[in-house]
Amino acid sequence: MYASGTAVGRRARSLLSESPMAQRKARSRMLALAHRKVGAVTAPIVVKAAGKEDALAREVLEEAAGYFAIWLGGMIDLLEPGVIVVGGGFGRAMMSQINRIRRDLAVWAANPRRDEIPIVAARYGFESALVGAAALCLVR
Repeated sequence: MYASGTAVGRRARSLLSESPMAQRKARSRMLALAHRKVGAVTAPIVVKAAGKEDALAREVLEEAAGYFAIWLGGMIDLLEPGVIVVGGGFGRAMMSQINRIRRDLAVWAANPRRDEIPIVAARYGFESALVGAAALCLVR
């Protein structure tokens, strides 16, 4: 809802549409990458702009990482996983924010082992679910 690619694109479009942000909006690389069309801003554009030092794009990604840390803290407390694998279409962008996520976990996870749990990127990226399903078929 708040840390997906869809949510990041929606949040960026919302911030770019706000009139009090005229100066920041004019300097944003997101608009240039979207051919000056706010409605064309997507998560990949946000990620690309953040990589080019766009402060507004970085803000959007950091906000999403904060929400992801809140959810992840609950999962750590509930499930006590041995490892956390981050995948999906937006997983790589979240992994670029791993320092922020780790820092926020100190607030959102009560489990004292939270810092010991490895957080790794899925080997097959956005195709991880497909590869996992295929592996299940091969095992049977």
